[in-house]
Amino acid sequence: MEDLLQHASGRDDALATEVESEINQYRHQAHCIAEMLATLGHLQLLVHSPRRTSGGEQRASRLTACEAIGVAPAATIASLEAAGARS
Repeated sequence: MEDLLQHASGRDDALATEVESEINQYRHQAHCIAEMLATLGHLQLLVHSPRRTSGGEQRASRLTACEAIGVAPAATIASLEAAGARS
């Protein structure tokens, strides 16, 4: 991007700074979206995983899995249990 701005005729430094700032914002948003998609993928695996354990063991297992992927455990477990009840 920097090369493109340096070789542009009539280069405007303020415009270049504004464009770079906007590019950085888009990069940050893309990174956040990628992290959310990864988390959603892990949660989907948890929801669709086989349930062969007792309720207490299952809840503890989900709690551990949620902590491993960095998701707020209480809210996640509640949503997983609600999803399990619907399926």
